[in-house]
Amino acid sequence: MSPPAWKRQLAPAAVIAVAAFLAVLPLVLHGCSCGHDFDFHLVNWLEVHAQFQRGILHPQWAFTAAWGAGEPRFVFYPPLSWMIGGLLGFLMPYTVAPIVYTWLCLFLAGVACLRMVSSVGGETISQNRWIPAAIAVAYLANPYLMFTAYERTAYAELLAASWMPLLLTALLRERPRWLEIAIPIALLWLTNAPAAVLGCYGLLMLGLLRLVLWPRALRRETITQFTLGTLFGLLFAAFYIVPAVVDRKWVQAAMATVEGMRPDDNFLFGHTTDPLHDTVLWQASRIAVVLFAVSLTLVLLLRRDKTARLLGAMTLLLLVLLLPVSAVVWHHAPQLGFLQFPWRFLCLQQTIAAVLLTLSVPALTRIRGTWVMPAGAIAVLAVTTVITHHFYLQECDDEDAPGAHIVLFARGGGVMPTDEYTVRDADNDVLQQGNPVWWIAGKPDAPVPVLGPGTEMRMRVLGLPPRSEDITWETEHTRLQVLWPRSFWLIVNRRAYPAWQVTNNGAPVPVTEREDGLMAIPLPAGPNEVEIHYHHTPAELLGLVLCLMGILLAVLVHRIETQRQHALPTIYS
Repeated sequence: MSPPAWKRQLAPAAVIAVAAFLAVLPLVLHGCSCGHDFDFHLVNWLEVHAQFQRGILHPQWAFTAAWGAGEPRFVFYPPLSWMIGGLLGFLMPYTVAPIVYTWLCLFLAGVACLRMVSSVGGETISQNRWIPAAIAVAYLANPYLMFTAYERTAYAELLAASWMPLLLTALLRERPRWLEIAIPIALLWLTNAPAAVLGCYGLLMLGLLRLVLWPRALRRETITQFTLGTLFGLLFAAFYIVPAVVDRKWVQAAMATVEGMRPDDNFLFGHTTDPLHDTVLWQASRIAVVLFAVSLTLVLLLRRDKTARLLGAMTLLLLVLLLPVSAVVWHHAPQLGFLQFPWRFLCLQQTIAAVLLTLSVPALTRIRGTWVMPAGAIAVLAVTTVITHHFYLQECDDEDAPGAHIVLFARGGGVMPTDEYTVRDADNDVLQQGNPVWWIAGKPDAPVPVLGPGTEMRMRVLGLPPRSEDITWETEHTRLQVLWPRSFWLIVNRRAYPAWQVTNNGAPVPVTEREDGLMAIPLPAGPNEVEIHYHHTPAELLGLVLCLMGILLAVLVHRIETQRQHALPTIYS
């Protein structure tokens, strides 16, 4: 009697866990890699962890950004990576959390690849449980994933690599199922927006290629299932997608595609005026050469296999998108320029390479024996780990190390703003560091009062700094109590984002936005109890409603399909 399926998967899962640990061994030995996005993600985690502790379970506003003035970062940045990072703080110190997070992402990527290999390879490959595990190890240790984990520390993209195998598994089924497409689409959108965009474009391209290259009898079903899967995937993630798209007009989103961050500046082996940018671009370009060379070689080996031909055509399309000849596509395809770097499509290509490797197992094992796959996986893991240690691991300066970030965060001085999440009309160059939480002024554009010798008592009279009983700062419902003998302006060190609603003694108050983006609130003489409350925007509420509707509709459609399948045997019996 054979053991249950889940028990048969324990040994491969253990192998993947060990391989993921070996892949992060340089981090265990030398500490975190302070790559391109390390500061951004670590600060996100610290911020979210602090908000969790204050009872804010779904943060929208990053209070410490912009030197304490804040920004709506969590409205626009997908939630999964920063929620995981925020939760890790309850289990371990943040000096260790980035290493554990990297291991977790690589482990999940390997497990997802294991499922993909078992599905695509069928019983022939699944009979030898070490072959799927070997391919999964090769996937989690492939150079692009290690480049993402170490050089870029793009933690959200790293997590997205776990969902790509699930999406490709669903898209390659002879008879695709809409729910299997919808779930990874939703997960991609809730993890990383560029990965979601390239995932949706990958779905579109692969769907069109299927219609051309695969049997006509399946065309209608393919179109139906792909369309339903895409729509339900977008609905499942609508609580994030709708406000991120609709409310984008309130922030400086175009700053994400400034010079150096545009597709035109990032085609393979390109040159710009920034040597550091070109160094990273050429690293990604070399990885692209490896992945495309491996993929196309396997396509030639499998040229009689229809799935391999489909993936070969897809590989050629992706290769073209990484070259300057495709510039017109990047300029005109909706939201494609949002990817910034064309080589981000390697996130999809690495998954295609894993599928092609799966399809080539019978041919490779026939030539070299079954040992070739585990041996190859060990070789890939060893080589990429060594390369990663020498070329991708970024040593931390004293001010960039996790401990330094933790200390700075605890001091409460805030962190620098993120340009693309800055409120639309605010000027980050004008915003000063070290602003008091609030101050009283005679006009809305008054400068910050200067604190110095002899001014402490005067500042106390003016209300600087606010007393602890006067304020509930860094929450989504702030209260201030101010008493002043004449009308005045209350300047609050918080960016004037439309979701913030201000009342004074229970009545709504209009807010004037200063050049630095801070709130200037006109108040009358006398006692004033000011409340600043974060109201969910109409787009946020619409997104939540669409998400709930999508879930209910999916349950209904799934139940109808199940009843129909159960009814068919009765009809034909």
